[in-house]
Amino acid sequence: MRNIQWLKGLSDEARKLIEAYVEDGGGDVPRLATQWIAGYEIESFSKLLAKEPELDGEGRICLKMLFGLSAHNSDYRWVSNFIGHHDELLISLADELIDASAIPGFARSLGSYQIKWVLRETPSDDEPFESVAANYLWRNHDFSQTVWMTRDEALALALARYRPDKFGTWIADPSIGADAGASAGWLAVAEETESFDQAMIDTLLVWIAEGAEIPPHHEKSNAAVRAFEFLCKLNKLRGGSFKELLMKWVRKPLFIATREGVELLVEEAPDEVCGLVFHAKNSGYGRGTRGLYRLALQDLDGMGSKLLEKEIAASYLSMAGDLALEVMLTETPAGKEEVIRRMIRIGGEGRHATKSRSQSGAPDYWEEVAKHDSLLMAPEMRELLCGKSRALREIAADWLVRMQADECAELAGRLGGSKGIPDRIGAAFLLGRLGTPEAIRRLVEMHAVEPSKTVRTEIGQLASTRGISVEKEPERVVESVGSIGEFEKGLLKKAKSIRMPKAPWLNVEALPGLVSVSGETLSELAVTYLFQLQARQKGGELAPELEPVLSHLDRGKNAVFAHALLDQWFASDMKAPTRWALNVAAMLGDDSIIDRLIRPIPEWCGQNHGSRAEWCAHAIALLGSEGAMQTLDALIQRYRNHRKYVSAAASDAIRTLAEIQGISEDEMAERIVPDFGFNAEGERQFTAKSGEKVTARLRADLKLVWQVGDGKEAGTIPKNLTSSDSDAAKDLKKFLTQALKSQTLRLERTMIEGRRWELKVWRERFEAHPVFRCYAESLVWGVYDQQGSLKRTFRRYANGILADASGEPEELEDEEMMIGLVHPLMLDDSLKSSWRAHLRRFKVKPAFGQIDRAIELLDPLHGNRRELRLAEGCQIDASVFRNRAMGRGWSIGSTQDGGYIYDCFRKFPGLCVEVYLALEDFHATSGRGDEIKLGIALFAKPDANQKRAYLGVMPGVDDERVLRFGEVPAVVYSETVADLKAIMGEVKA
Repeated sequence: MRNIQWLKGLSDEARKLIEAYVEDGGGDVPRLATQWIAGYEIESFSKLLAKEPELDGEGRICLKMLFGLSAHNSDYRWVSNFIGHHDELLISLADELIDASAIPGFARSLGSYQIKWVLRETPSDDEPFESVAANYLWRNHDFSQTVWMTRDEALALALARYRPDKFGTWIADPSIGADAGASAGWLAVAEETESFDQAMIDTLLVWIAEGAEIPPHHEKSNAAVRAFEFLCKLNKLRGGSFKELLMKWVRKPLFIATREGVELLVEEAPDEVCGLVFHAKNSGYGRGTRGLYRLALQDLDGMGSKLLEKEIAASYLSMAGDLALEVMLTETPAGKEEVIRRMIRIGGEGRHATKSRSQSGAPDYWEEVAKHDSLLMAPEMRELLCGKSRALREIAADWLVRMQADECAELAGRLGGSKGIPDRIGAAFLLGRLGTPEAIRRLVEMHAVEPSKTVRTEIGQLASTRGISVEKEPERVVESVGSIGEFEKGLLKKAKSIRMPKAPWLNVEALPGLVSVSGETLSELAVTYLFQLQARQKGGELAPELEPVLSHLDRGKNAVFAHALLDQWFASDMKAPTRWALNVAAMLGDDSIIDRLIRPIPEWCGQNHGSRAEWCAHAIALLGSEGAMQTLDALIQRYRNHRKYVSAAASDAIRTLAEIQGISEDEMAERIVPDFGFNAEGERQFTAKSGEKVTARLRADLKLVWQVGDGKEAGTIPKNLTSSDSDAAKDLKKFLTQALKSQTLRLERTMIEGRRWELKVWRERFEAHPVFRCYAESLVWGVYDQQGSLKRTFRRYANGILADASGEPEELEDEEMMIGLVHPLMLDDSLKSSWRAHLRRFKVKPAFGQIDRAIELLDPLHGNRRELRLAEGCQIDASVFRNRAMGRGWSIGSTQDGGYIYDCFRKFPGLCVEVYLALEDFHATSGRGDEIKLGIALFAKPDANQKRAYLGVMPGVDDERVLRFGEVPAVVYSETVADLKAIMGEVKA
């Protein structure tokens, strides 16, 4: 077939059948239908074909085929996909191919799918609509069954004008259901004519009476609400003619839950409305309006105050609660200020006490209060400034700076001189939010004389947000422990202060003894002390006081203790306050607990307990072993684009360990890669059942091959290995694959970010290590001076010789040299051509695209632009997009309301740049056959305030983080443009 895109997604068998059918110019559809072609395949095929702008030749034959298949199956859903795309061709083929007796059935089938009912400017009885398909349906459908279609305004109007008897029969029949009746279609007819008023009212009253006494969210009560709301709209259209009829029903709790009902009561029964709505809310009904809350403010001595208190005291603010707060703060009656303040304060305190949300609701509540420019709550804001909640302090400080800026400096001075720590922290927040040079100067001075570490820490954080550095806190001095006996004696002096952390599930007596290196068993007091210290650590870090003690404990002997502690924790409710048990198990046990920590992660993630997976990642890091680091690295790769919080937690754990050891994350990632048992030549020996030696060899192209006695290489594990060696070979393949995938992605990133290695380190890493040696042989490296200038390029041969593109040996003798991977952006065309020829001549397959990497240069005239519109408007299959984007290092953005995803991103952390690409029509469930649309791309600085960096929320175009193209590193611009072209399919992905 000429257009093979139509066949995308079909099985080979279905594709061959359709191609043969088209090549024959059509033919026997029933014969084709008897062949095995899945319905979902035909559905996908018809959708792709329908999107073609023009259908002729093969396209017309294919559409005829779909008509035949539909007729054969008595189901026209496949041809219905062409509605709105090829209406005229669809209807002309229907006239040509469908028997007269089958036309009504075809019309009914079309009516089950989306028809665009749009009236012509000059409609007629025979052709009232613009759409050919709609007019065909109008002529051939009797509209005796598809009553739901009256929801559409244009169709309802056409029926009311040209077939009034049919429309009148429908609206007089309550069995059609309120979802089809009290709809936009009925309203459009009512706006045009009063002829159907009585029939509509009679039907509406039936629905109202049937559901008025039924609890909400039932089919009949929902129908009653829709009918009541429609009757209110009809009443307004007719100037209040049906007000008396509505008042008979409006006092029912079900109808008080409607905006229309409340508005009617406010107008007709102002003395009753507050009490009616209050009692309706107690029954689970009730709705608020601005008019209602204004009446409530006038009745603060009666039901009005109860109603307002109820609105703002819920566990979270509803739209009604927001509106009630707004009216209370902006329309406070004179002399009632203290009453309103008390009510609003009680609302906030109630939110603090809500068990289901703990104190998390309070910031939401006070943030809503702070939105309004009312000085009514100034005393409360000053109180919140000195409270315990950081979130509330931030809200209060922002409000005070906005509303009382002239008084803030004096207030900060008064609070700063207080003896209370919360007051001094409040002063620091106020100065930080003021942000003036004078305020920052006072903040720094405050830090210099502040005696409390807690306050100094807060000041340091506030100063850093303003780009000001203050003197760091001195590191805590931890006393050394000479021996376990000495440690135990010291505990006796503070035995009264040692308490077991709150953990009802913990049975210390059932735990095995904790053993020291010298064989001593720790007392229960010592164990309690270890638990207490670690439980005080809010995060996953190790308590500093424990470090000198751990050096005296035997991890191997204490693994049984760690497993027993994990047994008890896994049998508990596993809540956050007891996560310390994971950390204790990790700091006392050995690598045998790793499997227990990672095994439940998929299940937890599926049950929305992802935080437990994060705790386990941090606990694994406390083991500090190579196995632990390799596990964390595997978690990073496994959850890079799915359950990204797990990957982020593993990255954070590795980052913390790297900081402790004073090295970079990349260096840590390189150190944890084992040699996997390979010798200096990159080989590892296994034994066959016959006793013959089998050699596993890692080639420069990162392929693991197996050699038996005849010297032939195989890419699969030999089946004749001994049982133990067979298991070892499977483990080798599994873990080596994970390591190579991780290191390849990381090295590609380091090439982009321009990482450099000292010559000595590079030799140890890339010449001596059997795994990293493959990268030295398959990639092109550069020699850089101390200023970062590229001097020469080279590659390592399998025999250990280093040579340039022409084959000339390269001697690395200057110890001050720096070595790094070469990005082709830094090479001229001549040198790139030489390296291409070199790699081709020696049949070298690079570990990733390097010399042939696409280069995209910025047009100097575009340096001030901020929006990259290269991919804007591009439509692409969702599955194809996922594969291409994720394959090039992009991550899918977070899922928003309704399951939609609005962006994806790629981060260049070493260059402090992030790239975002907007997405449209992309749902979390989108897959093959679902089209999405790409939008603009933006370059931005990382968001320092974003707590969960893996979410990657796309900033607005005018956000101060967004960079102009001229501010973006050339390599990032080049990589991004190349990525977008590959994702769009313009170049090979």
